[in-house]
Amino acid sequence: MMPLQGPLPIAGIFLMSQSKPSLLIVDDDLPTLELYQRELSGDYLVLTCQDGSQAEQLIETPGLCAIILEPTLSGGEGWKLLSHLSKLKNRLNFSVILCSSSDERKRGMKEGALVFLTKPVLPATLHSLLDQIVTEKQTQSNQRLERGS
Repeated sequence: MMPLQGPLPIAGIFLMSQSKPSLLIVDDDLPTLELYQRELSGDYLVLTCQDGSQAEQLIETPGLCAIILEPTLSGGEGWKLLSHLSKLKNRLNFSVILCSSSDERKRGMKEGALVFLTKPVLPATLHSLLDQIVTEKQTQSNQRLERGS
């Protein structure tokens, strides 16, 4: 398992398998990061970080299909990051999944999240949701290719 002290080096991403979709998890709770990384890394290239500034360095990772975000990061940083992500998600084609023990579902959905899950969130729930997101993105990509030919 990769250490979780900070973001993975961007250059290192290109050395890993491009056959797996990339996933970014932003949460300041280390046990949550470790659990999600362990459970999802079989099917996804899982990037993790514990604050918004680290996340901003990773959001343009090639193949990034989803960002799992705890919006209540210290100092309101998670909500600020969500606002920033909402402006980029169409250009970069990723989905934002909010996972929080604070039920602010309406705010999260209004600010651009695809889904709001209340913690504790089982890894199996995340895995199922991510599978749906990846399948939908692949279908959309195939449709664009067919229209372009």
